[in-house]
Amino acid sequence: MRSNDTYWEKFWQRHVTRRRVLQGAALGGAGLAAAAVIGCEEEDGSGTPATQQPGGASDQPRQGGTTTWVSQSPETAETQDVHKIGHTTMWRTGMVYNKLLRGDMSKYPDQIDYIGELAESFEIVDATTWVFNLHQGAKFTNIAPVNGRAVTAHDVVYSYQRQIAEGVNASVFRAINTMEAVDDHTLRINLKNPDADFVWSIADQRSMVIPREMVEAAGGDLTNGPSIGSGPWILGNWVHNQILEHRRNPDYFLSPLPYADVLQVITVPDQNTAQAAFRTGQVLNIQANKQVEQIMRSSVPDLQTQTSELIGATAGDRLWFNPTKAPVNDERVRQALGMLFDRKAIIDQVVFGDGWVTAGIFMPAFDWHLTEADLNEYLAFDPQRARQLFQAAGFDPRSWKPVLDAGIPGGTGTVEDAEFYLSALRDVGIEAQINIVDKTEIVEHVWQQARTDFCVCNKPTFNGTNGEIFAFYHSGGIFAEPYRLLADTEFDRMIQQQAGELDPEARKAILLDVQRRVLKTAVAVPVFSRTNPIALQPHVRGYKQWSDPTGGDGHRLTEVWLADA
Repeated sequence: MRSNDTYWEKFWQRHVTRRRVLQGAALGGAGLAAAAVIGCEEEDGSGTPATQQPGGASDQPRQGGTTTWVSQSPETAETQDVHKIGHTTMWRTGMVYNKLLRGDMSKYPDQIDYIGELAESFEIVDATTWVFNLHQGAKFTNIAPVNGRAVTAHDVVYSYQRQIAEGVNASVFRAINTMEAVDDHTLRINLKNPDADFVWSIADQRSMVIPREMVEAAGGDLTNGPSIGSGPWILGNWVHNQILEHRRNPDYFLSPLPYADVLQVITVPDQNTAQAAFRTGQVLNIQANKQVEQIMRSSVPDLQTQTSELIGATAGDRLWFNPTKAPVNDERVRQALGMLFDRKAIIDQVVFGDGWVTAGIFMPAFDWHLTEADLNEYLAFDPQRARQLFQAAGFDPRSWKPVLDAGIPGGTGTVEDAEFYLSALRDVGIEAQINIVDKTEIVEHVWQQARTDFCVCNKPTFNGTNGEIFAFYHSGGIFAEPYRLLADTEFDRMIQQQAGELDPEARKAILLDVQRRVLKTAVAVPVFSRTNPIALQPHVRGYKQWSDPTGGDGHRLTEVWLADA
């Protein structure tokens, strides 16, 4: 297969700077499409990544100091085992490990980069064969029983096999058929079928490489550690849902990273407490919509702000319906309910403008989302058309007194937002009540068992487009009970077709139709997607908000340094 015949080669030709892609030699058989980058930033000629100060001046990173971060999302797992935990804990304890690759969104949407961690390069032999060449300087931390030995391809095979066997994050590697350590520094992976998103699986923050000796020393149970990786940090102290402390790995193979000597993450779900910590300089960051930013500037006038619309592609309010229960078993009723909400007003009032409207599915690039015209066909604020659809369905909205379940499994704010939805429903005669549900109830009652008739909640982010639509929209997905009940075999076929489509334009066309079908069937009706604004202390340098497209990899904190260090 010629280099320009592969999905990612074609995708990167459109979205990635070509000088960051390495052309590889043939390994036999068809020609190879090399696709990898080395290093973490564009270099300024000195060999050290340059960083932009808030005022625009270039400055060289400084070593030293302690970076203290606040997380307002509670940890969901009381274990150090990276193969048994999800995103909210992974980005904390997972920072002691490495993956083969990681995504870099520092120049998104102009370009997407996949930068090497353990892999110096990788090659696409054909549509189902990938070869990774490991960094020969990578080694595990010098802690017994691993004792600083080199990382090998055998470690990658062992780690991926264990991740699959443990089951929690096995879906990340659903496409893998076989894995082989050709030698200590060469890994060959064969896929069951072509997978347009396989690179996302390799770069997913759950795809960490661990040493076998560590697992064996713990008798197979890593709940309480040890955590010994090849990554930039060494775990010092971790108290679940309170504090995490890492110290710098002095032997990290991607030197001079990390820049800080100590990295701390404190868990503070309460917004007022977190804001107080930011105002007094105890932490470097705070979640900050425009209203919070204005309040924080009264104490920290020179604060910096960043945001990410990548995460906003999926994180935000959705209405979920059980398509087998009246009156929402009628597609017209579901569509009409989605037209009752003034999305612009909700975005302005609820998130102070920090939001946008999409079909609610993660896409490889912004121009793969539906246009405003497509969205308006089903999501435009149009109470008159909604009444017409109600009438055509023989539905009297005054006769329905639903319970609106509201919860926040993958974000913040949905419970408060529900009041806006109740007001819009009342305008057409629907008297609804709010029932506050927790994360477990949403996962079980809405996505896995479809017990609820009507719910508003966030949807957690998955790795890449395939990871998300197979989990939530394909009838066989782990969180797709509403779509299984819908029994839309054509929709399943479309999802399966795009998954293996290696021509970017052809796949984009299918995914546009997938999004249109989501809006038409109206089982999951997007209200709005949240961007992810953050405020930073003035002396923070090198931070990239959600720089990793595979779930907010905590390794982005490795490149942070302090101007006053």
